[in-house]
Amino acid sequence: MDFGSVLLREVLNYYTLHKLFNFSDRKTKPVFGVLAAKGVDVAGEMQDLAKEISLIFSIDDEVLMETYEAVKKDFRRLGPGDRIIKKGTDQYPSSLRGVRGAPPYLFLRGNAELLQKKAISVIGTRRASQEGKETAKKLAGDLAQEGVVVVSGLSRGIDTSVHEGALESGRPTIAVIGTPLTKASPKENEKLQEEIAKRGLVISQFPPSAPTRKWNFPKRNAVMSAISVATAIVEAGETSGSLIQADHALKQGRKVFIHETLAKNSNLSWPEKYLTREGVHKFASAAEILRLLNENSASMDG
Repeated sequence: MDFGSVLLREVLNYYTLHKLFNFSDRKTKPVFGVLAAKGVDVAGEMQDLAKEISLIFSIDDEVLMETYEAVKKDFRRLGPGDRIIKKGTDQYPSSLRGVRGAPPYLFLRGNAELLQKKAISVIGTRRASQEGKETAKKLAGDLAQEGVVVVSGLSRGIDTSVHEGALESGRPTIAVIGTPLTKASPKENEKLQEEIAKRGLVISQFPPSAPTRKWNFPKRNAVMSAISVATAIVEAGETSGSLIQADHALKQGRKVFIHETLAKNSNLSWPEKYLTREGVHKFASAAEILRLLNENSASMDG
């Protein structure tokens, strides 16, 4: 990474404050806005900004510099090919720009051009059945063979099978992860994460300086749904995080597809509730998802 670049100086300054504000974008964004409004060059050298920031926000400038150096050390763990893209630039996914709470920066490892292609998220429970895993792998492979970029979250269970299915079909896949690029969760998927970075794309909204927290994973669901035209749920229980992504997708105007085995499962109440909502459909195959999406696109064009 080029630590002399304007973008990286800005990013380091942002995430220094981010760390001081308990890794909260909600608290850090307004502070950055105040600095810019006061004419402070937020992409300047931190040693030149420390006293101004400390005066405006009553932050000890020595603490500020110590935090900055710690953040910079964490960022040095990024790979030479890793990229950072800023919200508001042409490189930032257009599908994410208008989404409420979209992260200010994204960290990418792999082929960023995949963000320009049609993508569908395929997700499900971590506690997947063998049948669910097989269904997920086949669905991912079939979608990938049709030229769709398959997106998932690299969790154990369904997500893992989805990524494996796309890769085994010889096509790329996108993993939107709940850790920084420099970490893997679960640890058992570290090799898979490396393989996706080589043959597809790994995306994180979390900087190398951020800890891995359990609420990172539902937060990344909003990014996953936003970069996809639809979300397909293969297998999920009543409290699955997949339902969080389904809610994000519907709020963002995306389609949600629920596998027919879930709709037929009398032990589950959530599929019936979701299927009454506009934009939610049952599916049995990749072909059915693509047909429904094409029909919807044609009706909108008409």
